Amino acid sequence: MKPIPLLLEALKKSHTNRHLVLTGSVGRGKSTLLQAYLKELPPAYVVRTHVDKEHRHIWAQLPSGTIIELAYFDRGFHAYEEGFFQLLTAMKKESVGYERIVIDEVGHVETQVPSYIEEILNLSKEKTMIYVVRKDRSPFWDRIDALQDHSLFDLDHCY
Repeated sequence: MKPIPLLLEALKKSHTNRHLVLTGSVGRGKSTLLQAYLKELPPAYVVRTHVDKEHRHIWAQLPSGTIIELAYFDRGFHAYEEGFFQLLTAMKKESVGYERIVIDEVGHVETQVPSYIEEILNLSKEKTMIYVVRKDRSPFWDRIDALQDHSLFDLDHCY
């Protein structure tokens, strides 16, 4: 993998549209690169998702410190639809005053809650969005890929 400063320069050059999709295979450094990039931008509202492998859950942490459970694992991930709507409600309320919303990472479990995907895409009409998306095709990926106002930075093909 290239050193972060070189990747950061390449990312800055490629982010020419309003929104940014940062993608790559598992372990490629998407979140690490994102952290470096965010240091160079005005403050953003950042939502981070976490996978708790020990307890087999996925949860989101908001900048306020609030944690919202999104899914559990039992022979596949199962979304808590209510959790996604709590997340969406909190994001809309707490991101007032921020120009940019960052979601690290989005796209897979969310496909079980299509109305959440629609609401996130509607939110992108009001806010600049940065999405970190694992490199697997999903309905969310396909919807983002169809938009005209985003830049794609693929860590698997930036060399």
